[in-house]
Amino acid sequence: MKLLFADGQTLKVQAISSEDGKLHVSVLNNCYEQLKHLFTDAITTARIEVENDHGEIEEIFENYTIFSYIRENAGKIFEIEMEQQGKDTETRLAEAEKRAEQAEKELTATQLALCEVYEMIGQMQALLKPGEVDGNA
Repeated sequence: MKLLFADGQTLKVQAISSEDGKLHVSVLNNCYEQLKHLFTDAITTARIEVENDHGEIEEIFENYTIFSYIRENAGKIFEIEMEQQGKDTETRLAEAEKRAEQAEKELTATQLALCEVYEMIGQMQALLKPGEVDGNA
């Protein structure tokens, strides 16, 4: 398969996959410096199309512009990881913290409402006659 980058460059790859805002690309027999130059250019990686062996576009990856690493494995197979803009670890952590704060506020409001309900039940029981509380009126 072949990758078509936003600036018109192409690269033959062995595999490509994405999960949780991370893009993984496996490339065989290439030059580390060329790969690093290609994948550290945010304009180039803003849009990556995956073309199959029949010349058809299978997938499109957008905004994977944050370079993570290139690792050379046995057999001169290079693994590249990119993070999607807005899905990088720091952004995701900040979003999770905001959601946790909001959930804490909602939980506190729910707890207060529940306390009010218990108070109202206690007041209602105090108003009932002793025999009516357990339903034996």
